[in-house]
Amino acid sequence: MKSFSVATKIWLSMLVLVLAYLGSQVLAWKLEKNLETQLRLIDSTYFVLSRNSERLIGTFEEIQQDFMTAVMTGETAALQDSIPKKNALLQEMGHLLNLPSLPVNTSTHLSKLLEDFKTHFEAALPLYTAMIRNEHGADATAKAEELRLGKESLHSRFTELRNSSQEALQLRMDAILSDQAASRNLQWIVFVLVLLVTWLTTSIVIRNFICKPLLMATELAATVEQGNLDMRIEIDSEDEIGVLVRTLNRMAEGLKQKAEAAQAIASGDLTRQIVLSSSQDMLGQAFSNMSNNLNHFLSEVHESVVQVASGASQLHGASQELSSGASRQASSLEQISSSMVEIGAQTKANAQSAHKANDLAVQSRQLGENGHQQMARLLEAIDAIAKSSREIAKINRVIDDIAFQTNLLALNAAVEAARAGKHGKGFAVVADEVRNLAARSAKAAKETADLIDGSVRRVENGTEAANSTSVALNEIVSGVSQVADLIHQISQASSEQEKGISEINKSLVHVEEVTQSFTANAEETAAASNELSRQSTVVENLLGNFKIIKSDSVKTKQVLGNKPAAAKIPPPKTVTAQGVKNQSKGWEELKANANSQVHSSKAKDLISFGDDEEFDRY
Repeated sequence: MKSFSVATKIWLSMLVLVLAYLGSQVLAWKLEKNLETQLRLIDSTYFVLSRNSERLIGTFEEIQQDFMTAVMTGETAALQDSIPKKNALLQEMGHLLNLPSLPVNTSTHLSKLLEDFKTHFEAALPLYTAMIRNEHGADATAKAEELRLGKESLHSRFTELRNSSQEALQLRMDAILSDQAASRNLQWIVFVLVLLVTWLTTSIVIRNFICKPLLMATELAATVEQGNLDMRIEIDSEDEIGVLVRTLNRMAEGLKQKAEAAQAIASGDLTRQIVLSSSQDMLGQAFSNMSNNLNHFLSEVHESVVQVASGASQLHGASQELSSGASRQASSLEQISSSMVEIGAQTKANAQSAHKANDLAVQSRQLGENGHQQMARLLEAIDAIAKSSREIAKINRVIDDIAFQTNLLALNAAVEAARAGKHGKGFAVVADEVRNLAARSAKAAKETADLIDGSVRRVENGTEAANSTSVALNEIVSGVSQVADLIHQISQASSEQEKGISEINKSLVHVEEVTQSFTANAEETAAASNELSRQSTVVENLLGNFKIIKSDSVKTKQVLGNKPAAAKIPPPKTVTAQGVKNQSKGWEELKANANSQVHSSKAKDLISFGDDEEFDRY
């Protein structure tokens, strides 16, 4: 049963109910079948016996009535009427003897009654006939008395048969009613027993194999919900509920491991590894990401603190050099200013010359474009001439064809004139002239065609030359355009250079003013660097409370509490936009507080540490 699934257990419970129901139905069918058999027996035997026994009494009384009528009327015909009734009575009694399942005593009684009736009738018929005919002897009275006694005996026996048949029918009916009541009671008892057994079986199965494990699983889930992760359930069932309980046990175990890891992380131990239950373990992934991010964050913070400490010491020395460098920078700025004045004058002259060259280049480009347009129109005219020459050549070929056809007509006319004899001489002369004219036309057409062909070739040569010239002009125009563009760019650059030099002169004046402020700010920077060094020591001591996993990217100690020697400041790491975005809010506030402590209001206006991309990450 433990290896069955929940559905199988429920189906087995239903099967018990179905089997019990089928058993009760089979029992009811057997009882109904027995009742039906008894009813059929009553209908075919006892009811027929009771009904026909009443009929036998009536027939017997009718026969006796016929005998009395015949004796009193003295007619023998009345005696003959009793014979069919006698036969009917005997036939009816024989039918009763053949009834199925007839009781033995009833059958014996009926057989004896049948024999006695036959004897009585065989004795009564001749006696009553003799009495009607007055042929009876001295013993007629004794025989009549004997017949009377026999008649009364037969009547009482027929009555007894009727009464016994009715009593047997009533007893059978009472027995059937009693059996029916007993059958109904038995069916109710079986039905109640079936319901009870089915209820007990189903209750045991559902309670022990479904409800009880579900209650234990619910208790485990409620315990886990309350935060107690130590409870486990031992179950050896292989059904869905067993799988559910074992899954809940594994879930509680996994949550307990994650809770222990969270406690370790909360106590500062970031070396605890998080074991994921699966690739969909969101809580495990969250703890793992949190541990990794904290490891990475604290490593970066410690490294940043080390670099800040080193940078603070170097910043103190640099601030000392800044003051002396500021004075030297002031004298250099005076020399630069005088040089920039001369460069500005020369740049202004260059800008004016560049503007003039730009104007000339623009004019040259316009002339080149005009020549290109004229060459394009020349090419169009040459193309038109070539097209006209080709059309003339076509017309000349038509003339040549006409001359050829005329020559053929003249030849045909000469042949016809020769056939006509002397009557065709004049026509022959005309045909000869026409042939000569056709020959001259063909010759002239050939000469014209040669001239046109030569003209077409020369036109094609001229077209090729014009195309070459057009290409050359295009290149010239392109070169002139490029030169014009370059000169224009030079002109613009000269103008911008002139403006830039003017701005540089203004900036130099401002730089000179700022340089004078550097000396005072250098002292403030030295004081701020000392405070920054002290704060970095405090942060480093706080970070010493955490243990993190060794990383190849961290160049410090395994334990962050070990303070490295302050050497030359290492080159700062490249900080991406995503890395800056992922820094904690607390670190941003710490950085803002440090900036507010290090820089005075005047130093912030002159030296913005936030503009330094590399320094901003510290």
